[in-house]
Amino acid sequence: MNIDTGMAVVIGAVLIFYLRLIILQRERAKQVRRTAEANVPVKKKVKQPPQPPTRYSILNPNRRDQVISGIGRC
Repeated sequence: MNIDTGMAVVIGAVLIFYLRLIILQRERAKQVRRTAEANVPVKKKVKQPPQPPTRYSILNPNRRDQVISGIGRC
C-alpha cells in the first residue's frame, strides 16, 4: 500500500482529532471528580449496606422485539 501525501495528511488529522477528544474527556472527568470532592459534606458518613449488583438481561419481554430477533436468527 502506497501512502501518498494526501493519505498522510488525513491520517495525521484523524490522530490529532481523536487525541484531542481523549484529552478533553480526561479534563472533563477531572473536573467532575473535583466538584464531587468539593460537595462532600464533612460530617460523618453513615455506612450503608452494599447494594446488590444490578441485573441486566439481553432478553426483552416485549413480544414485538422477540419476534424481530427470532426472524433475525433465520
